[in-house]
Formats: sequence, C-alpha cells, structure tokens
Amino acid sequence: MYWVFIVMLLIITIFLSPIYIKIQFNWNKTFKAKINFTFLFGLIKRSIYSKKENIKDANDKNIIVRFKKIKKVYKVNKKYIKYFLDRCEIVELKWITKYGFEDAAVTGITNGVFWSVKNTVLGVFLNNRKVKDIYINVIPDFEEKNFEMDFNCIIKIKTVYIIIVSLYVLITKKGGEKIARSSY
Repeated sequence: MYWVFIVMLLIITIFLSPIYIKIQFNWNKTFKAKINFTFLFGLIKRSIYSKKENIKDANDKNIIVRFKKIKKVYKVNKKYIKYFLDRCEIVELKWITKYGFEDAAVTGITNGVFWSVKNTVLGVFLNNRKVKDIYINVIPDFEEKNFEMDFNCIIKIKTVYIIIVSLYVLITKKGGEKIARSSY
C-alpha cells in the first residue's frame, strides 16, 4: 500500500517539476546554436541541439535568410508555440548585437534601426510577461565592418505542459504517406 503512495508522489513530483531550457545563439564569424535542458532540479542535463558552422563568404552570413527559415517554422507550428509560450516563464534574456559598416553615417542610422527591431520583437514576444533578468544592447563599431550577435535565453516550464504539447502534436499531426486512390 505504501509503494502506491510513493509511486503517485513520484509521478506528481515529475509532472510538476520545472524544466529549464537554455537557448544560445552566437554569431561571430561562425554561427553557433545550442539548446540545453535541465530536469529534476539539475539531476538530468542534456543537450538536445547543437550546431556550429563556419561562414564562408559574405552571402552566406545573410541574417535575413536565417530569419526567413525561422519564420517559416513558426508559421507551421504557430498554435503549439503559442501554447508553450503562454505557459513558460522567462528567467533570463540577454541579447547583444555588435556591428559596423565602412561608412560611419550608415552605422549610426543602423543603430536606430537595430534598437527599433529589437524592441518590436521583444514587445511582441514579451507582451504582458515578466522577465526576471533582461539585458539588451546594441553596440555600434565605427572602426571596422563586422557583425556579431550573442543571444542567451533561459526558459522555465513545467513538465506537464511539455507532455500536453507533445500529445497535442502527436494527435493533430498526421503521419505517414498519403495513399493515392484510383478513380473509377
């Protein structure tokens, strides 16, 4: 009889324990992306995504192409991402951008554009949401042409919400190949 109580207590503890998801993007002559999670109060730590690629030429480091890919993934999974974001808590957010152009006037004008874009993006994603620790900065470099970005975010969410999203995705997404039917 006691083992049933212990098992139920263990299941409830697992469902209600938070998962910390750490997302890191670094862009400094190489593009690095890393997603780690910590579960059961630090007992389980895993890296679920890690990618590093060198930027070969000027066309390859076009950030707009990468944002278009992210936008496409967001459009396909919009309702799942919204459900997830509504239930998560952002513990830490750090977004630093350092850039420079050959012309100082263009660098100065771009400074205002970067601040505007960052504030708009954060306003959309952080609407009516509290962030415990936030640091955002845009650093213009008037000396040389470069682009560097460092984005770190720590998200806290309960395990039960991840299970609900996973089940919802499994139920609503249709897997396998479509069967072609012949007409009569």
